[in-house]
Amino acid sequence: MADKKVKVFLTVAIIAILVGIVFITLNSAKQVRETTDAQRSSDVNAILDAVWQYTIDNSGTFPSGISSSSYKVLGINGSACNSTCTAQITDPACLDLSAELVPEYLVAMPYDPTSGNSGNTDYYIGKTGNRITVGSCDLEQETSIEVQR
Repeated sequence: MADKKVKVFLTVAIIAILVGIVFITLNSAKQVRETTDAQRSSDVNAILDAVWQYTIDNSGTFPSGISSSSYKVLGINGSACNSTCTAQITDPACLDLSAELVPEYLVAMPYDPTSGNSGNTDYYIGKTGNRITVGSCDLEQETSIEVQR
């Protein structure tokens, strides 16, 4: 009888350990997604801050290439930049702001931590009137990461 109780106890203990491992793994994956989105949010804010500081330092003139006519993905690629981003991105060429923003306003042009690179950062920028919008093309959990000023 005691032998049967030990087997039941061991079975329950093993199941509890396995459930704990699964829970920790799922929780870790969630934390990684949250951290990645936090990095995206930080990058988007840094880009917007740099653009505004540039504009202030240049008597209200925005960096070249930022126009009211379209939203553009940031990067140095000349084509296929709109294929990785939202439907509002219509221009296939990336907008390279690095000459105007780096190194004075940004140490380096940030890019998406999972899918971006210097060619296509997977961050976009657009202008409506005097309001600048900067956002992230890729998301882990959020419905959107976008800032406007």
